Amino acid sequence: MKNYTILPLFLFLMFFNSKLYSAEIIGGSLRYEALGNQQYKIIGVVNRNCGGTSLAIPVFKVYSGSTSFNLAASRTSIKDITYYCKTDTSHCNPQNASSAEGVEQHTFEATIDFSNAPYNAFYNSGTCEVFFSMGNCCRSSQTTNITTNDFYVEAMLNLCVLGNSLANSNSGIVPVSYIEMCCNLPVFKSFYNKDVDGDSLNFEIVTPKKNKDSFERFLGQFTIANPMTPFCLPQGTIDCAPLPNAKPPRGVTLYNETGDFILTPSKCDEKAILNIRTSEYRNINGSMTLVGYYTNEVFVKVRVCSGNNPPTITTTDKWSICEGSKLCFTIQSKDTRSINQTTDDTTHISWNRGIPDATFTIIDSSAREKSAQFCWQTKIGDSRSLAYQFIVNATDSVCGFPSDISKAFFVNVKPKAKAITQYQKWAGNKLVFEALPFGKGLMNFDWSIKDSFNTGLPIYRSFLKRDSFVFKDTGKYYITFIINNLPLNCPTVYIDTVYIDGSVTTSVGNIIVERLKIYPNPTNGLITIDLPKNQNWLELKLMNNIGQVVYTGAVTSTFDMAKYAVGIYTLEILSSEKNYYVSIVKE
Repeated sequence: MKNYTILPLFLFLMFFNSKLYSAEIIGGSLRYEALGNQQYKIIGVVNRNCGGTSLAIPVFKVYSGSTSFNLAASRTSIKDITYYCKTDTSHCNPQNASSAEGVEQHTFEATIDFSNAPYNAFYNSGTCEVFFSMGNCCRSSQTTNITTNDFYVEAMLNLCVLGNSLANSNSGIVPVSYIEMCCNLPVFKSFYNKDVDGDSLNFEIVTPKKNKDSFERFLGQFTIANPMTPFCLPQGTIDCAPLPNAKPPRGVTLYNETGDFILTPSKCDEKAILNIRTSEYRNINGSMTLVGYYTNEVFVKVRVCSGNNPPTITTTDKWSICEGSKLCFTIQSKDTRSINQTTDDTTHISWNRGIPDATFTIIDSSAREKSAQFCWQTKIGDSRSLAYQFIVNATDSVCGFPSDISKAFFVNVKPKAKAITQYQKWAGNKLVFEALPFGKGLMNFDWSIKDSFNTGLPIYRSFLKRDSFVFKDTGKYYITFIINNLPLNCPTVYIDTVYIDGSVTTSVGNIIVERLKIYPNPTNGLITIDLPKNQNWLELKLMNNIGQVVYTGAVTSTFDMAKYAVGIYTLEILSSEKNYYVSIVKE
């Protein structure tokens, strides 16, 4: 009889000791990065409570259905991310050992080559969704909103959509996976991270998993929609309608498109887990298609703060600009003194460099409430359907536990109206002009013809796509053509010089005189030129949109535009009899 009682007790003690001497995990994330040639780096981040035991290397796996392989992972860095004053010493010392209460972030990496065995089995079998996972023991038992078992996060890569030629990478920035919030004070956090491939992102809260086949369980009245205890009316409820603009904000708000997370935490000892899934959609053959996702398990610790109001960012977060134009605006941080404070806080402001070509300049480093000027000189070709995004962070200077805010900003770069303009000279000083527009929007046309003095009113004006004009006198004339795309309102202005000399042949500054067929146009590579026969060809020149000659060579029936930047170019082909000009749009 004793044998039957000792065995269960022995198993219980084994289980208890494994939990007792395991690390206390408080958040983490898993994402991947394309290395080229079907190789990927899988990057896992795990946060450890420094008051617990050391953290072992997690188990990394790649799987789809019943096919599963372990991946060899290594620890690449350990970083103390505890909130503390600059005058304090590290809370997590020595590293990866039991010490004072703090937070230590461990980074692990593994690599996989889908072109080699055994991992090429996924491609060979036509597998679509391949999953990466990272698991370890154990989630913090202090968690108040879900049951806690083994820590587990995953990411997905869609091999069917990408095939052998395309790749996908997640954010190049480590997602925030540990947050401390002040009880009863508004919280504005952004989980947005710049996507490496420019994919469209969608953010959602999902149920945490304990392994690939089973989920954790929400406790009490907590749900995916309400994973924390926010300020609600009546107080004590958590399922009130989200009012993110209320003062203070009510309910729980996560904006799917921006990743902005807003609430006023009202339970001052809450320790909650938010599992954020970031899905990536890419425009493939005209359809927005899911190419992958990654998960970020955020551990939220709510604490009582000393009456410190968080800073705010007062600048509007949505901007629009036409490609090729410059956008500048000021981002202002504010911090008001709370009723318990005797001095004003100093704020600090920074950004995540989400738009690499832009600048972010602190206006006055000595100011109490810092502000910065954001500037971006866009280029022709920068327009796209997805808005560009970046994150701004503002932090106050309260020692011990500073308050902060993060806010996503969006810049919509609109395409300029573009056209290929064509001219034909007919007998009797008649000039036929025509615009061949392309791009988005309803096109408006505006032609103006002025004499050589280029002053005063035009001698002729037209709002037609194709029109003609008979000149009374010979000489030099200027033609200004403006094309605009409504409602985008991003016009392009073309100015050309025309010489009228009474003959059939006319020289035009930077556009076609006689129709010279070039295709495809627009192009991103090789073009074909239909050259008229029986001509003595002399030279071919390519000029950019400011008139600089970027290529000179022999006249050929093909020309490769692949190496040139996106923009509008002029191709000039010279013969012994006449010159031919045509505008080429490089996409």
